[in-house]
Amino acid sequence: MLVVLLLSLGMYIMGVSGTTPSQIGEGVMGTDAGIVAVGGAGVALCDTPFAPYWNPAGLALVKGFHMPFSISARVENIDTVEDWEDLIDILDKDNPSVEDWNKAKEIANKVAERRVLGEVTPFFALSGNRFAVSLYGVAMGSGVVHKPQEISPAQEQIETDVGAYYLSNLSFSFAGGKGNRLWGVNLRSIEGEFAPYDGTITYDKTTGEVTSTTKHDRISDSAFGLDFGILWLGEKGNRYGLMLRNLNAPKLFSGTNELKLDTDMNVGYAKITPTGIFAIQLTNAFTDARLDLGGELRWGILALRFGILDGSPIWGIGLGKSYFRLDLAVGKTIKEKVALNFCLF
Repeated sequence: MLVVLLLSLGMYIMGVSGTTPSQIGEGVMGTDAGIVAVGGAGVALCDTPFAPYWNPAGLALVKGFHMPFSISARVENIDTVEDWEDLIDILDKDNPSVEDWNKAKEIANKVAERRVLGEVTPFFALSGNRFAVSLYGVAMGSGVVHKPQEISPAQEQIETDVGAYYLSNLSFSFAGGKGNRLWGVNLRSIEGEFAPYDGTITYDKTTGEVTSTTKHDRISDSAFGLDFGILWLGEKGNRYGLMLRNLNAPKLFSGTNELKLDTDMNVGYAKITPTGIFAIQLTNAFTDARLDLGGELRWGILALRFGILDGSPIWGIGLGKSYFRLDLAVGKTIKEKVALNFCLF
């Protein structure tokens, strides 16, 4: 978690025009470790204070007043982060030496074209029956070191390509419906900031001169978002959920930096019993469709969870009684993608 936060903070501080928000993506993590650990299949498992994120219709099932908090994160190619830090230290020098160039070239040859991706997703809300005010967002950062290139017979150059963006949603959510047919709406005020950055280091073989340049820039924008969810409670613990995200397809930034939040749909099924849960969900059905699924086994206040999130295994554990819940989810694949999440309310 610390590595992810440092990576995102570092990208925020330095920030590359070559990496745009649309190239970074919108993230795959979610809120509430209890749902993340069952593969993020939360569209039909949304009867918690985290319902605004997964399906606001679930607020109709929330009893009492809650203040949930969650933070989740992941990193891809985490083993290259230290190399990135060393290279950035060199780029930030006013007068780099030939030794610095040799070190930068060594790093570039080692990690060239391996993209590092960091994602952090925080969530906080004041949730009650049929209504919630929540604040959640995502910080995404992506960076790649390009191979050393000869820009002339006498000069070599190394380029870095980094970008980071930050989206925050202030969401007003409410739910309605009767019996086993429920609905919910999110009205979201979206604030975004994009931090591109260019970094190059050049070596002149004739003069032995080494120069480095960095270019920092930030842009901000805002938009309005609208989500709509449906939850149907069937017999014997069967549930069916549907969530339409970004019905108005909001856009942030412009030109090559444009980030369009496309209208998308999650649809899923869940089976809930006194001793466990099974859930399956078609996520991002309109854009980058994938199948997420998972399950939970319960023994009193203890819950063990497992799932497949974005094609990767994930698992978790939870403790809960009355108004207290503490959950943890974690996963790792051969791509060095990690996912950590916890929540407390």
